[in-house]
Amino acid sequence: MLTIKDIKTAERNGITEGALRSRISNGWNKEKAITFPMRKKLDKYYDIAKKNGISKQLVRVRHYQYGWSLERASTQPKQVTNPYMEDYKKATNNGLDLSYQSFLKRIEKGWTVEEASTTPKRQNPKNKKLNEYQKYRDIALANGISIYTFSARVRNYGWNYERAATEPINKQFRRKNK
Repeated sequence: MLTIKDIKTAERNGITEGALRSRISNGWNKEKAITFPMRKKLDKYYDIAKKNGISKQLVRVRHYQYGWSLERASTQPKQVTNPYMEDYKKATNNGLDLSYQSFLKRIEKGWTVEEASTTPKRQNPKNKKLNEYQKYRDIALANGISIYTFSARVRNYGWNYERAATEPINKQFRRKNK
């Protein structure tokens, strides 16, 4: 049962009578219902949290679901769940077009963070032969030689990459447009 003294104490704490009655009917104990601040009072904690890089949502979850004090919920730093996220963000800001999962796969395969964050897609700093093949494949495309012709020259005819990418296609064997 609420007394006038309880209502006055709650009002001094910034809690309206309606909110106090609602809290009691929702099962709060009288002491908590009288002293626990209204959401409007949380703004100062949200400001503190924002300065600490913590979202309002996280403050609410920590406070209401985990039972943390508002001070702790708004000041304790978030756990680092993605240890390489900073490196990944730097890499994407420098123009690397790669998903975070692919970035992590590179680290798992033994790449250094430097290699993982600077090497473009489809290149492997540890596989020089593949990198050379891809380099000459791009040269072949620039010279009007299809990937299939380039690959056939290298695999079937034993040509070196440079010759396969630069020697023009014999006009006798070119496809004729229909």
